[in-house]
Amino acid sequence: MMGALIVGVAFLVTFVVIEIRVPSPLLDLRLFRIREFTVSSAVAVIGMFAFLGACFATSMWLGPVQHQNPLYTGLLFLLLQGPAFAMIPLISRLQNRFAARGLLTAGFLTIAAGGLLASNNDVTNRSVTGSFFRRCSSVSVSP
Repeated sequence: MMGALIVGVAFLVTFVVIEIRVPSPLLDLRLFRIREFTVSSAVAVIGMFAFLGACFATSMWLGPVQHQNPLYTGLLFLLLQGPAFAMIPLISRLQNRFAARGLLTAGFLTIAAGGLLASNNDVTNRSVTGSFFRRCSSVSVSP
């Protein structure tokens, strides 16, 4: 485990050194000098960890805990992620009207509320309609 961490850090340092020296970098590291860019990048990473954690917990709940069919679980994930794709036009309009801070806060609160509600799903109830879908879909519709 520690060896993998050391290799990862070595690759990160190598990446940074190369990106600083090349005339046309893949990622212009000077962007991180801009506070807004740095903060929004960190928030995006934290948000993705929260979202992926909720997806992982849901897949573990449906698979090993409830013993749902893998194909059925995959179809449920398509249904749960559908609202996220449908909301892309709405979110882009909201970004033009409201500050990013408010939208991100609303999104994180929605993810947290969905995760909290989903943690109360009944393990013995294998039905995915009703409360399961309402609770888990709030994670996918967050801005």
